[in-house]
Amino acid sequence: MRLRAVRSAGVLAWSVAVLAWSATACTGGGGSGRSGEPRATPPPGQVVAKAEVPPLPFGATPLWSDKTKGAPPYADRFAVHGDGVVAISGPKGGEADRLSVLDAATGKVRWSAGRWKPLRGGHGDQWDGLDPFDTGPQVVDRAGDHGDWGVLVTTLQNHDSNQKGYGLALLSGKDGSVLWRRPLVAEKKSTGHHGYVYPNLLLSDGKLAVMSLRPSSGATVADLRLIAVDTRTGKRLWTRTGIQLTDVAAGSVIATESQAPASTSLDSTVSGTVTVLDAATGHTRWSLRDRMTTARVAAVAGGLLLVREVQGGTLKAPALLDLATGTQLDRMPDQTGNCTSDHGDLIACDVLFPEPRLLTVRADERRVRVAGREPPEGTIGLVQDGRIYFSGLNAPGHEVDRSGTPLAGPLPEGFLGALSDEYAVLRLPPTGRYRVYRVG
Repeated sequence: MRLRAVRSAGVLAWSVAVLAWSATACTGGGGSGRSGEPRATPPPGQVVAKAEVPPLPFGATPLWSDKTKGAPPYADRFAVHGDGVVAISGPKGGEADRLSVLDAATGKVRWSAGRWKPLRGGHGDQWDGLDPFDTGPQVVDRAGDHGDWGVLVTTLQNHDSNQKGYGLALLSGKDGSVLWRRPLVAEKKSTGHHGYVYPNLLLSDGKLAVMSLRPSSGATVADLRLIAVDTRTGKRLWTRTGIQLTDVAAGSVIATESQAPASTSLDSTVSGTVTVLDAATGHTRWSLRDRMTTARVAAVAGGLLLVREVQGGTLKAPALLDLATGTQLDRMPDQTGNCTSDHGDLIACDVLFPEPRLLTVRADERRVRVAGREPPEGTIGLVQDGRIYFSGLNAPGHEVDRSGTPLAGPLPEGFLGALSDEYAVLRLPPTGRYRVYRVG
């Protein structure tokens, strides 16, 4: 986790330099920033000088915590939906083995599912737990269609076969029963040439879920299989092979495409570039293969994609692209560090050198902006509803907007695990402890 550098003078000058660089990058301008060279004055609107959103205050004391009687201990991944908190928990220092939905106001467990235990109404399906690479509980809101909401899970069927059966299911947020189930890998006594097949990643944007399947041994990128499912109905939509899943957002599936998938190991961390698929069909919409042979996704929000080219093992300046077409819209400085978004309408990044700065991109503006005020200490942990949350280990958090203006007083200690307009879950790593606060 990156900590911010010590502040020094010249913040405003750095703001101007960042914006001048950003303004010329898309047009091929110079913007070298070498000492003695004149710097362009940023056009009006590039510096966000005033607060744009109201504060979202946090309660002074927690409503409940992991110490509350009956609440699961040592949870570290969360989601909030309405008046419910979804928590993935397990023994201290052990692998997560329980999925629970709790009352957000009291911590009372409404229902829970144990790993490798039969799901209610699941025809023998078991919850297969959460992969270490999964971001956390994935909530599907079906209120407009079915009057219910659910938690998307990977399922397992195991009758001592070499090839276990895997699939997806949506569990009711109300009682944990299976709303729909979709088998994706059939259970078999024998396995293929590369061993058994298993899920290695599941991502969803609430409407589409994509599961990545891989063989257990000797696999290359060519052996990967992506299967897309409609999260509201469980309908299987399409399958793609030979690409690596990266993200799902805004009607798009973002993947990593290798130049030679049949000879590229799945353990490779430097090869491949960004390619974007249409969420409805799985067809390739566009790719960076002709512009950036190696590139990584930095953030996604509101039809925008921020990517960084990799050259000689070094991440270059983030380029802002239109998610639908791949057209470059703007560019950030090479010194850009951590970038975060909640897939909403805002991307926030920090610049650590030579001066700490907060850069943002809003979906309706599609251009890089710089905060008029210095960002607070800590690292960007969450972006939501126009607010940017900074967190630090053993330190209070901070809530600011694009201008860098503090919106609420110092937040309770911890890292935001989940946030809604009514409740917040703060994690206290590395112990697995957590606390729930009322907000608003």
